[in-house]
Amino acid sequence: MKTFFSVIIFIHGAIHFMGFAKAYNLGNTPQFTKEISKPLGMSWLLTGSVFLVSAIFLLFKKETWPIITILAVVLSQFLILSAWNDAKYGTIANVIILVAAIVGWASINFENTYEKDVKLAMNTSKSRTETLTEKDLHHLPPLVQNYLGYVGVVGKPKV
Repeated sequence: MKTFFSVIIFIHGAIHFMGFAKAYNLGNTPQFTKEISKPLGMSWLLTGSVFLVSAIFLLFKKETWPIITILAVVLSQFLILSAWNDAKYGTIANVIILVAAIVGWASINFENTYEKDVKLAMNTSKSRTETLTEKDLHHLPPLVQNYLGYVGVVGKPKV
């Protein structure tokens, strides 16, 4: 799935280079019927580049990829609005990419929160000096007592 979204982001970013090409007359771009100014053409180039960076960051599992992607989508949508008749279908790609970035951002935040909570719990449990004794296992069924003795938890710190 990561590769699929990276390809979608990459292709969408590459399409933005057509706006740059139109502004600087770097080829035949009949897809654009409206003229694009050179400063706006630089915006198309910048946005395409940001999309490419976000695709690379996604492939290499950099945690900042969703933020960069959301920035690229916002820039892209402004450009699409400036050339609506020629680029309106780019909005569909922007919505798909935006949803993927939001889900990715939520997932990364969840994982980071989980890891932080685990580290906090581990540090808290390491600070305890109580050890588990046979007496602590007395209320458990004999089968569980035998298993816990077998795996060696007796004499270890309580968690």
